[in-house]
Amino acid sequence: MSSRIPMQEVSMACKTIPKQLSVVGIGIDMQSIEQLRQALERQGERMIAKVFTAQEREYCLSHANAAQHFAARWAVKEAFYKAMSGELSIPYRFVDVETRRTAHGKPYLFLYGALHEHAVRHRLDFHISLSHSGEYAAGIVLVTRPAEPGKELAT
Repeated sequence: MSSRIPMQEVSMACKTIPKQLSVVGIGIDMQSIEQLRQALERQGERMIAKVFTAQEREYCLSHANAAQHFAARWAVKEAFYKAMSGELSIPYRFVDVETRRTAHGKPYLFLYGALHEHAVRHRLDFHISLSHSGEYAAGIVLVTRPAEPGKELAT
């Protein structure tokens, strides 16, 4: 006996679920850990200071394989750019986008300056994930805002 719900019932059920969030954008990026390690060796502190905040530098440098942590944060910064490409027209720097971690280890974005003001003004929320395995690090950013009242999921 199958416990599957017929597709028509699933489709009908989705029509009644109120939409709570509107997706503004999504971005993903992968970074070669070795490529970033080489760039850090060539450019040193100049690159680190230009791209990573003091808090990011402290976190990454506290780990034995700092390059994989820098690479994951680089990927999040690139994913942020991709997710916001249709939303944002103000200039910003890499250090205006910071990956932080909650007390439980969950990563989140912290924005500075005009980016922060734009996010507050437009009620944007950021959901991120980052990972590193083997030769690569990856980051993904999902940008949402509260949906307009009365909107339902599109079918």
